[in-house]
Amino acid sequence: MSGMLSEFHARPGCGKFAFIVHPLGTATHQLNAIRPSLDLRSQWGTDLLGFSRGLQDEVQGACERLLAPRGTAIRVIDELESIVSITGDHISGRFYEIPQSPWEIQADPQAAMDSVVQAVNSAADWGAEIVGLGALTGSLGAGGSLIAEQVAVPVTTGNSLTVYAAVQNVLSVCQDLSIDLQHEPLVIIGVPGSIASATARMLAPHCGHLLLVGRNDSVRLQRLGSELSAEVSISIPAALARSRLILTATSTGLCLDTELLQPGCIVWDVAVPADVIPVPEPRSDVLLLSSGLTQLPAGCRQSGGYLWLHRGVVPGCLAETMLLAFEQRAESYSLGRQLSLERIQDIGKLASGHGFEFGRLFSNGLPVSDGALMQFRQCRRRIVSPHRPSNTAARSTAAEAGHAAERFRRYINPVVAAVMEQSDLLRTFVRGSGCQLWDSEGREYLDFVAGFGSVNLGHNHPHVMAELTKTIQREAVGFTPGAINVAASQLAERLLMVAPPGLDMVQFVNSGSEAVEAALKLARAATGRTSLLACDRGYHGKTLGALSVSGHRPYREPFEPLLPGCQRVPFGDLESLARHLADHSPAAFVIEPVAAEGGIHPLPPGYLSQAQQLCREAGTLLIVDEIQTGLGRTGRMFAVDHDDVTPDVLCLAKSLGGGHVPIGAVLVRREFWNQAYGTLETCLLHTSTFAGGSLACAAGLATLDVMDDPEFLANAEQRGFELCEGLHKLAERYSVIREVRGKGLLLGVEFQPLPASIRNHWLECSGMLAMAIPHLRERIDALPAFYVMQSLLRHHGIYTQLCRSQPHVLRIEPPLNIDSAQVQQFLTALEASVQEIDLTNQMFVDCLSKSIRGVLDARRLVSSPAPAVVNARG
Repeated sequence: MSGMLSEFHARPGCGKFAFIVHPLGTATHQLNAIRPSLDLRSQWGTDLLGFSRGLQDEVQGACERLLAPRGTAIRVIDELESIVSITGDHISGRFYEIPQSPWEIQADPQAAMDSVVQAVNSAADWGAEIVGLGALTGSLGAGGSLIAEQVAVPVTTGNSLTVYAAVQNVLSVCQDLSIDLQHEPLVIIGVPGSIASATARMLAPHCGHLLLVGRNDSVRLQRLGSELSAEVSISIPAALARSRLILTATSTGLCLDTELLQPGCIVWDVAVPADVIPVPEPRSDVLLLSSGLTQLPAGCRQSGGYLWLHRGVVPGCLAETMLLAFEQRAESYSLGRQLSLERIQDIGKLASGHGFEFGRLFSNGLPVSDGALMQFRQCRRRIVSPHRPSNTAARSTAAEAGHAAERFRRYINPVVAAVMEQSDLLRTFVRGSGCQLWDSEGREYLDFVAGFGSVNLGHNHPHVMAELTKTIQREAVGFTPGAINVAASQLAERLLMVAPPGLDMVQFVNSGSEAVEAALKLARAATGRTSLLACDRGYHGKTLGALSVSGHRPYREPFEPLLPGCQRVPFGDLESLARHLADHSPAAFVIEPVAAEGGIHPLPPGYLSQAQQLCREAGTLLIVDEIQTGLGRTGRMFAVDHDDVTPDVLCLAKSLGGGHVPIGAVLVRREFWNQAYGTLETCLLHTSTFAGGSLACAAGLATLDVMDDPEFLANAEQRGFELCEGLHKLAERYSVIREVRGKGLLLGVEFQPLPASIRNHWLECSGMLAMAIPHLRERIDALPAFYVMQSLLRHHGIYTQLCRSQPHVLRIEPPLNIDSAQVQQFLTALEASVQEIDLTNQMFVDCLSKSIRGVLDARRLVSSPAPAVVNARG
């Protein structure tokens, strides 16, 4: 055939399929004219400048083909050389184009059917085991039935999976937008066509009012309306005036004028060509969705020179053909004018089992942006249901978990969601008990993060839960500014009873950052000074004041200028501290006993007591940030207890809320509180509406109840010793571990950077990314720590995190009620992961050093790991 591509030989056991299409317009003809000589697939989406240069060369050399009139022969316009599913099955495919346009097909169906028969037989000669009839080619010959009688291999229109995908998309959108089909009418346009009729039958059980629209008042239209107890009509404008939910699936196309749509309308367009008439400026108050589409399984690899698999989404008819090829079901499937509902359900279940999905929203070939979707939701809420309460609250946690990741991506942090998903770190935790977590799939994990120290008591500690329940049941007041709260006064007294002696006033706040803010304000008010001193490794929160005294520059720079007069000294350096205090100018010196976010660095023994003496001599308040180290984390109630130090101000938060309710507290020496707030004019200078609420204080009181048990803190100290001892043994055995440090159950494992040969190879392979990504070298050096964190989660069910400002350090911070068996479980899993890193480093270094040119592409090694690496996990 004219334009035929070179013959492709499939892998042994690789199924073959073909798909028949027609030209969609002049643009596709021009692209196909270039395609035979265009081989830029390796650069598409990765090398913009290289692709542009190659495209110029190809276009300049193909002008004659580009301007040539469309031919009359059947052509192979693309090949998918290898598609690999999540099951490991391989298929290959070809796309055959008949010469007739959509309008020519409608004008002369018989000629078009003859072309389809010829194309199918050509595909059979090539070796195709199943052939899909795409778009209008599937509507010929009584829905493909007559074509099936004339060809050598089974065919399918793919309409069954198209219907299934459309139905699932409708139900998914309605659930996402809280639309109840029992209370809003649904219009289906295109009846009695096969797709529209089958979709109506599938959706009828979900609908309270169904309106079917046909081209004329036929017997089949009336019969289907009677069968489904649905209203029928032959007027599209009349139907659009009565509903805001429209599904259209005609075989004519361009029959739906968006000017007739009501505000808040959703249109699912299943038709090819599309039924919605294009407009230059889309309306923001309507949602136009390309429906009947299928998302390929996650990680499904494919190759091809055309755009068939754009963004991993394909028409349902193509997906059904591919699915039958994967299953090696060489049988005609979706034929005729009436589709079997049973076969629709069967193909849908089969697709779901292979990982195909149907909920992604597309409009005019592009994903619907999160901003556009929210704008539409807000519009629809105002117009359609301004007073109707959302039914989200009635859904169970299990039902909501399936949508949580998508909502997080849309509305909270799409970058974090993308990184977690790409690295297989995306988890939706739905339940917690003690040191265990369970995700939405029912998988169990050992928690070694503990909410960055917010869950010292473990998840859902029974005493905390019981006290919170009692507080709610007795109808305790929530917030009463300017009045006395019983729980707040109790908690203040209890906190001071366990605090270092000399602290005798409490200010309640809502978070760690707020505690630091309150402490800084108090220091300035009490001393009359404005400058502040902190440590270069310190992390105290992300509000402006807390950032001003934090040490990690990338956190500060986007928000500068911050508070003036803030200086930093090296962590643990007494000489530098003495020099900065010599002029008696700082209002306060802020420090953490263990720089947690800064890489888990504990202060040297004796540092705090000497720092306290230096501060007192300079008239500078010593503020100790125990937001993470306080309440048992280091094996004592407070980390300052190890040095018998009483700071002037002590900041608490995180685990004070028992793992459930945000609460923080600032413990202060009375003399400084009086200097700052001890008069009628100053007593209300720092307040917070929500500080000291009954529920938060009840959680704080319950937390202190648990910690009153000496065995609780003794367990934290003993388990911390076991962990530290085990980690040091691993560091002695594996060179990839650089250092183990910390105190109690706040420990860090610092990993060695990648060997220079591996790092340099990564940088070379990164190309322009090495210049485009800031600090890429540091990110590459953090690969061992990231690998261990990823391995612990994916293969051992242990949830850990890195220190974000020091990503080469693995943070080890389990709940304080962890037991010895869980400590050993962690150490065993960590050893397996560390052994893998040691082995892979050795393997890559060895391969790179023995490469003749020294530029071996290590990416090829990843697909076939050495047996030693595989066995390490076993």
